[in-house]
Amino acid sequence: MSPAPANGAPGGGSPLADLSAGVTLASANDGPGAASVRLAAAGEPAPALLDALFVVPHLGAGGTQRVVVLLLNHWAAAGWRIGLLTLFPTPDTYALHTSVLREDYARAQPDEAGAGVLRRANRRIERSLSRLSAVQASWKPMLGGPLLRGFRALRQGVVTAVTAASPRLAERFVRGKREVRWLRLRFRALRPRVIVSFLGATNIQAVLAAEGLGVPVLISERNDPAVQHLGQPWQRLRTLIYARADMVSANSAGALDTLAEWVPAGKLRRVHNPLAVPPRPEGVPVGEPRLVLVARLVEQKGVDLLLEAFARVAGALPDWQLDLVGDGPLRERLAERARSLDLVGRVHFHGHRQDPFPFLYRASVFVLPSRFEGMPNALLEALGAGLPAIVSDASPGPLELIRDGETGLVVATDDVDALAGAIRRLCTDAPLRARLAAAAVELAGRMALPVVAAQWEAVMAETVENYRGAQGDAQT
Repeated sequence: MSPAPANGAPGGGSPLADLSAGVTLASANDGPGAASVRLAAAGEPAPALLDALFVVPHLGAGGTQRVVVLLLNHWAAAGWRIGLLTLFPTPDTYALHTSVLREDYARAQPDEAGAGVLRRANRRIERSLSRLSAVQASWKPMLGGPLLRGFRALRQGVVTAVTAASPRLAERFVRGKREVRWLRLRFRALRPRVIVSFLGATNIQAVLAAEGLGVPVLISERNDPAVQHLGQPWQRLRTLIYARADMVSANSAGALDTLAEWVPAGKLRRVHNPLAVPPRPEGVPVGEPRLVLVARLVEQKGVDLLLEAFARVAGALPDWQLDLVGDGPLRERLAERARSLDLVGRVHFHGHRQDPFPFLYRASVFVLPSRFEGMPNALLEALGAGLPAIVSDASPGPLELIRDGETGLVVATDDVDALAGAIRRLCTDAPLRARLAAAAVELAGRMALPVVAAQWEAVMAETVENYRGAQGDAQT
């Protein structure tokens, strides 16, 4: 997929070559929503297209956000015209290349993003949902013909989910409509060659917003949909809407197997997460007797299981410490549990860190006892740092990399005894740690950023070509 020349000049055989530069690219430091596209005045050339426009919920802490920023910065540095749309007013954690065009719904629509407006909208939608005809009427003036047809096809699932749910769900439904409308306006104005969306609800909104605009849409599932429940109405909509995307990617074979229940096999592609491993900072120690977990402190990650398991072996491993790198809603509860397990001074809560590698280099074992996963970035980063890993068998993604006894250790999900045994085994067997660490480094090389960026480029190019082919078939 050839990017437009960075200066907007013709060249490279790109479909963008006959367009001149008309895009005002604002610095990422200008804040969300600061960038905009200047419409051409009379007699001026039309604005240039973007090579790709990405959509994510936000740029706060999260593995998906880290993946997106790595890829966007890589392509921006290579001269691509890249745009990014975000939807939630979450503070940014990751820094974008200064040439990436950035717009944010919450900043662009301050009134609609306010809680008071949403509460008033909630009351309106509750009244309108009393009859199906009222639902159709509420969509029609906002979304127009092509999108209305899409929503009519979905009305049974949507109306059932929303009318049976709480006011909070109805509020999310209203905001979802407004976000779809805003995305549609931005897609039309920015005129990207391809739209690339990440994460369940945002994927659904992007597909609906692009309906009838003549732009192909590639969506990316970042978790295991067999076990991750999105909540209604998104859970139902995922099974109905994903197939309408032009291409659907996932980062594990297990996720693709689940997606195949809803999406034609010809639209499914697997693309790994990219990995960029920085050199070890000077002065950072290596290989201390430390276990490390890098994750959000949420139920999914099984941090509670790790605390219980470490408590069972802590007496036999008096020199070992446990570092928890990450933050989340369970932090206080987990800290209290660590105190009750008499682990004060042995377990260290470090909060979210944009760069986890100093903690990874310092440790000797990485542990990820998740209850479900896609293909976790933290695991890839640990492998890149040369750490042997212990993972649960909860989801297929990690098991594509970690084979028990060969490239790491695998334990049963929610099995504290098995997890404690694996920790004891690795902490007391230095030759085993060394062998698994060598395997980890070899695995990580397959996920290097340039390698994975090339995979993404191939899938984006295929999405565009398949879309053009489908459009040509429809016209004949």
